[in-house]
Amino acid sequence: QKVDVISHQQSPARCMGLYNIGWIPDFQHKYLPDFFTTKEVEARDLAFARLAKKMDTVILSSQTAKEDFIKYYPKYAGKARVLRFVPAIDFAARDKKDAVRQQYALPEKFFFLPNQYWVHKNHKIVLEALRLLKQKGNVVRVVSTGNTKDYRNPNHFAALQEWIRQYDLGDMYIILGMVPYADVQSLAEAAWAYINPSLFEGWSTTVEEAKYRGKPILLSDLKVHREQAPQKGVYFDPANPDELADKMWQMWNVESMAEEEVTTLEAIHQKAIKAFAETYYAILEAGQKRE
Repeated sequence: QKVDVISHQQSPARCMGLYNIGWIPDFQHKYLPDFFTTKEVEARDLAFARLAKKMDTVILSSQTAKEDFIKYYPKYAGKARVLRFVPAIDFAARDKKDAVRQQYALPEKFFFLPNQYWVHKNHKIVLEALRLLKQKGNVVRVVSTGNTKDYRNPNHFAALQEWIRQYDLGDMYIILGMVPYADVQSLAEAAWAYINPSLFEGWSTTVEEAKYRGKPILLSDLKVHREQAPQKGVYFDPANPDELADKMWQMWNVESMAEEEVTTLEAIHQKAIKAFAETYYAILEAGQKRE
């Protein structure tokens, strides 16, 4: 088949005679080992070490992840390359935002939290912030989408549901669960702003989508989120619900959120896609020059 390159490998099995490119999304297990079993931590360490050793090049999704790679595998630092992915954006979804809001019987104004219900995604701090806001008589609404199952912690979602019941937050925190991706895009367009409270990311799709949609976003103050640098981003300490509550209320009460022209956003998105393609091509081309 005249294959030259095997790219984005996560198995360290090397294909002889070809240019082998591995991919490591992040080093979450090094920073949040309590969210993994001992066996999982050991397996990730072994797999990543083998990728570092056996691959010709290793792609990392951010400069932050690249620095981690170099820290843990300094012998193979020269193999590391940063390739920041760009999400697919359907700008026509803006025309469907009213319809999708009606379809799911949603309020006209809401924050959007499209994260999977994995422990490190830190949904709990949003619920804590909503409880604090409710105590003050300040009502905001959050719409959540995403897989509600975390194989590492099967009781996680149920515990969050119990918190919602305990503090009667059901009208402020609306869970849609898994919905079609086309609807996710329309919900994003309908939203007042995004929230990403995650405790760890390799390169956050949520943050990238907010950037290219021109949407404000409240995001946890992580090094990688600073690297992503959304123009309308407001950072908060992911362990401080009081700070998040204050910033949610401030953003909720901004007088207006003027939408940028779709043509402007499309041009920015296309420029990012082109930069991604050029970077990736340079990584592929480097394989032709290896000994």
